This record gives sequence, C-alpha cells and structure tokens, in this order.
Amino acid sequence: MSKNNWIIVTRFHDDTEGLGFYTRVLSDVYEEIRDPRQATIFPTKKEATDWIKDNSSMAEYMKAEKLEPHVELFMEHLDGGMVRRSFPLLSKSPINFKYNKTKHDWKDVVDWSYNYRNSRDPDSLVSYEIYSSWPHLWRVTKHLWEFNGYWTLDYSELVVGVELVFPKNDSDFQNFKIELDYVLDNYDLTHKDDDGNIIFTVFDRFLSEGGNSVTLVKLPDDKWRVESRYSSKTGDVSLKEAFDYLVRERYYGDDDE
Repeated sequence: MSKNNWIIVTRFHDDTEGLGFYTRVLSDVYEEIRDPRQATIFPTKKEATDWIKDNSSMAEYMKAEKLEPHVELFMEHLDGGMVRRSFPLLSKSPINFKYNKTKHDWKDVVDWSYNYRNSRDPDSLVSYEIYSSWPHLWRVTKHLWEFNGYWTLDYSELVVGVELVFPKNDSDFQNFKIELDYVLDNYDLTHKDDDGNIIFTVFDRFLSEGGNSVTLVKLPDDKWRVESRYSSKTGDVSLKEAFDYLVRERYYGDDDE
C-alpha cells in the first residue's frame, strides 16, 4: 500500500483519532461511507485539502489523513463484530426493582432517585415499568422537588444537584432541615459554583419565567445565601434565615390559597 495515499475523513465531534466517515467522490456527488478502503484516494495531502475547500459545505468537519491507519482500525472494528453500542443487563442493575409503598420509605425514594439520576445512562438501567412505579420526590417529601442532572459541555462530567420546593402553606423548617441534611450527608452533589459551594435550585411559583430563577447556596461555616437575577436576595445568613426568606418570597402555590 502506497505511503502517498490520502483520504478525506469527516468527524462531527471533537474526536481527533479513530474511525470517522470517509469520502467517495462520484461524477456529480460525493458519498459518506464507512469503509475507508472504498474512499477516494488523493496522491497528496494538498490535493485532498483543496478538494475539501472546493467541493464541500462541511469543510469544517473534514480533514485529509493517511489511509493506512484507518484501514487497520476498520479491520479491527470489522473483526470485532462492528459493535455500535453496548447496554448493561437489567438483571445486573442495582436499581431495577419496583417501588413498594409498604416496604420503602421516603429515604428509599430519595436513594433510588439519586442513583437513577447519577447514572451515565439511567434509561438503560431500568425498564419503564420499574421507573414508573417510583414516586417523584415531591410526593414523599415536603421540600425536595427532584434531582437534576446535566452534562458538562465536553460530556466529561455528569453534574447532579437537588431542586428544592417551599410549599406556600405547608413548609416546616425542622422537616426541611431533616431532608436537606439527609441529602448532604449521603450524596455527592456536584452542582457547584466556581468557588466549590453547593448550589440548590428552587422550584417556585415563578417557574423561572423570563429567567426569574433562584438558588440556595451552601457556604462555609454554616452560612447560606439566596441568589437570584431579578428579585431581592440575601447576604450570608443562617439556614433558618434563608428558609424564612424562601418561604416568604419564593414559595410554590397560588396566592389565593
């Protein structure tokens, strides 16, 4: 195989190595193909690069690369069965069991909810029948609304946090502290600000309309802070002071209740 064989590789992600899509040039069109052995060969890198500039609207995703490494990778992929994806066995999943209201208390629901949301691919760990049997946190707790999770922009880290709620006519500080302490004592909450302080989002009557959201931030030395873009907020206060503020200003429920 000639050392001057260049092909055009298309990748739509940030991967700089591994298999991609390969370009096969026909008379009036070009094709994206999986087999690099069928790709159009260019004698030089410059000719391949010039072809990209002159003929493709996706030039930002295309690159001229040597053929040989891609053939080796493709043959390994072919010999391995050309695996597309792999999924865990439900029978091995630690959370694929039904909710039983006579057996499971609110802490069990919190545990299950956290373990589900903290999974890299939670929908592969439970069947829909199992998932639908478990109640939402807000049905079994007074101030925990739900666990939230999102990926960082490079998909390298799953960020997990808790959304709180403060019912207009049914909030209780002692109950709130019990639920909050349970979460803080048992889970690794990775939703944090730039200073490493844990952030709790709040589900309130404004429903974040127009960006009107609010967060409760856990600071060092048993201090807390309520932060919001568009409404008043607190300085560094005690948990009780933060609670009273949220119940008064950022409650959930209708004003005419």
